[in-house]
Amino acid sequence: MPGMNDHTILLLTSALVLGSAGCALRNQPSQDENSHDWRLVYHDAAYQVSLDSSHIELQSGGAYLVWYQTRHAAPKVEAGQPWNRELIRSLLRCDPLLFKTVRITLHYDAGPVVAARGGDLVAVADTPWKSPTAGSVDEEAMREACVVIGRLQGQIK
Repeated sequence: MPGMNDHTILLLTSALVLGSAGCALRNQPSQDENSHDWRLVYHDAAYQVSLDSSHIELQSGGAYLVWYQTRHAAPKVEAGQPWNRELIRSLLRCDPLLFKTVRITLHYDAGPVVAARGGDLVAVADTPWKSPTAGSVDEEAMREACVVIGRLQGQIK
């Protein structure tokens, strides 16, 4: 899609897949902003992506249930409301690098949820694993997230 970067395409694809599965949610609370230990895993002029190193859960099969926060330099609009921050709940496999998006919530700064898509692990259990696009923001952020997870390996439950 011309003019769209891989991160935007991932967000839109995840929204379509999760929304079409009947999982669209609105105004659901997200994790408490103060309970995170965000570690920067990617940044450029448009994005700042962080991994919550205090909430990494090892799942059966070797995947990790993680939280990402993406801050956008320029606000976006969803349903007529501005937003500039995404909280993304994701399953991540590090070798090979694969992911499943569980839930996305959109916020303006530390404000309430503007929009949410997704649900819980059960909703994505049967969905296929995806590979991030080579050279994309997502690939870079996920690779660095795996480095952080490797460093924290003994602390992850």
